[in-house]
Amino acid sequence: MDAKITKTRLAQMLSYDWLKIVGCALAVIFVWVLIFTWTATRITSTQQYAIHNYFGVNLGNGFYDDYTDFAKGEVFSYEVFEVESVDINQDQTVGYQLLETRWAVGEADVMFIADYEDTSTYYDAEGNMLTEVKEDTEYFYKSYLEKFGKSMYFRSTARLDDGEKDGYFTQMKTYLSQFYEVTGVTEKTFGNVTLSVADFDENSFNEELVKQKFKERATKNKDKRYKKEAEWAKGYADEIARIQAYEAAYEDFFSYLERGYIALNEWSYDLENPLYVKGGVYSVNLCPDEERMPTLKEDFYYRQQTEDGKYFTTAKNMNVLFVELDGLDPDFKYENILLVNEIVRRHAVDL
Repeated sequence: MDAKITKTRLAQMLSYDWLKIVGCALAVIFVWVLIFTWTATRITSTQQYAIHNYFGVNLGNGFYDDYTDFAKGEVFSYEVFEVESVDINQDQTVGYQLLETRWAVGEADVMFIADYEDTSTYYDAEGNMLTEVKEDTEYFYKSYLEKFGKSMYFRSTARLDDGEKDGYFTQMKTYLSQFYEVTGVTEKTFGNVTLSVADFDENSFNEELVKQKFKERATKNKDKRYKKEAEWAKGYADEIARIQAYEAAYEDFFSYLERGYIALNEWSYDLENPLYVKGGVYSVNLCPDEERMPTLKEDFYYRQQTEDGKYFTTAKNMNVLFVELDGLDPDFKYENILLVNEIVRRHAVDL
């Protein structure tokens, strides 16, 4: 049998079977793409830090200039690879779609909301939304912060003070006390809110325990970054720096509270739905006194109108809520304090 490959036979084969050849090539490429996709290391919810701004809050030039650089190690720990902003302040349909889709996949860490009145929606004395307002109708406004508190998304925000369970700062105190000795706990009052604030002995820092817990977590998560001895050494160093940064941030945060640069916002809204938590502290007011944080509006702002109809920008009573969604490693939820402290350092007067 003559099976010799000639130019004529090759040309005939290509003329009749070229579609099969192209199809097979595409199939091979598709299979390899799937293999690489399935085996690739994906960025986790913990490694992607997402900053959301709620309706009414605008992002200023200062935010776009600097905040997306935080992932380069300037503010957050080594575990944050990427920082992104999600602008909810747009058409309400689009805004709520963004909220629903991003929160469903765990892509939210903080939400910036201004505690000022949303004048686009009217309510009667019982809190019912009015579809129309006649000339003799008595109506009221609700703040954006209050409106968010009545939404289903409110359930995913962290309570900062203690309620039926330990709040965010008590959890942070407990977390750090694994690695530091607590030399004392003081009841401190900030406005109407009282918290138990710990003093840590920095000289008691337990590096070996930090390394142990780091290795346990990396092994459990099958973290591919740590295989060689040098990689483990870098991982230990990064983890030690992270815990030390959290301890310093804990002290700085309460220092800023005591000095009045920021404040704890105690919510007293009556949330009718029993699924939602009533009362407590759920947000940090980043600008209780605009004279002390005058440039915050360069990063986050909203517009208000004077009596003569002129508009101006302000960041007065700009609040930040801490979001805790599925997929977030609880060891890393204290990155939020690093962000808040950086905001204070950027904008506070006479710090």
